[in-house]
Amino acid sequence: MDILYTVNKLFLAPGKTVVGYAPQFSAYVDDVHMQGAEYAPFMLRQPDNYRLDAEAFAAFIDAFPRAVHVVYVDNPNNPTGQVLRPEEVETLIQAAARRGAAILVDEAYGEFMPEECSAMRFVGQYDHLYVLKSMSKGFGLAGMRLGYIAGPAEGMAQYRKLVPPYNGNGLARRLGVAMLRSKESSIEGLISRAAAKNRQLYALLAGGPIRVAHTEPSVPISLLYTDDPGVDLCEVFRKAGVATVSGASFEGLGVNSVRLMLPREEEMPLLLELADVAQKSLSAQK
Repeated sequence: MDILYTVNKLFLAPGKTVVGYAPQFSAYVDDVHMQGAEYAPFMLRQPDNYRLDAEAFAAFIDAFPRAVHVVYVDNPNNPTGQVLRPEEVETLIQAAARRGAAILVDEAYGEFMPEECSAMRFVGQYDHLYVLKSMSKGFGLAGMRLGYIAGPAEGMAQYRKLVPPYNGNGLARRLGVAMLRSKESSIEGLISRAAAKNRQLYALLAGGPIRVAHTEPSVPISLLYTDDPGVDLCEVFRKAGVATVSGASFEGLGVNSVRLMLPREEEMPLLLELADVAQKSLSAQK
């Protein structure tokens, strides 16, 4: 999170505009507002199952009627878990360039998508691209508060001026470097395990009133929703014994949606049992 906040200080101020798409990582959007900037989202639509069309988003950026200072992309997306392919990411990088805007690609959940989908491959090719990575998700180092950013040399020199002193600690940095050097063994099986658990969840919910938004099976978060906007889906899951994040926490969503995070392997049978309770309770209301 510190990296996101710092890069916002680099680019944002009152009167500046960030173009993104909704729903997106809500803490980033909150900080945009804290900086006094405007967040202008391209809305993902329920009839499209909340799938992001990169070409349509690029057209939105091109046609935006005011100056665009930052384009924000989270890949994988939080809360849907959907993943943009390399050609889609480059389409957005080029759209930002046409507007003279920086583009931030937030890959906090990046270890859960195929490596070729990472925007790191474009660093060095574009002087307005910044890629943000976290060690909290795939590497399981949330308590260490560790991440990193890659971008153009001149921009990174300005970024370093804003980094607060004592940012991170020596132990966390040493551990992070060691895990990156042994990345294959550190996250071995991560994608396949998440995909296997998600397939069980999708099979359970198939055909019922709780729908799964467009997503990538390998990503451990997903957006669940029901067609009835009056249903408080977070409360439905709470009564069934499952903790979720209400869609009301995200711009562009309502209470009839939730973000669900996959549990540990040993807790998956319990999640399936309780999700079935939630599904049946909704079915009984119809």
